[in-house]
Amino acid sequence: VKVSHSNATSLVFSAVDVLDIPKRLRALQFSSYVFDASVYEIFVFLLHGHELHICTDEQRHDPTALGELIAAQHIECATLPPVMLSQLDYTV
Repeated sequence: VKVSHSNATSLVFSAVDVLDIPKRLRALQFSSYVFDASVYEIFVFLLHGHELHICTDEQRHDPTALGELIAAQHIECATLPPVMLSQLDYTV
């Protein structure tokens, strides 16, 4: 999906109103950069001064590895597909 500059800009600036994040947080980029969802994950967080942690392909496909990354990096915000959410170990 092609994402135009104007659409990406609108998304990034409108997210401030929607998210209402009062502090700096650690966010996860789960989507591969080739997917349009990555535009949200990358630019919304970086352009508003947050930390962005990028997971590897292995972590993207392995719930255990992803859970370890989230715990080790103290990730506070992530957009994950439901199938991955259902497989995460929340006790890590």
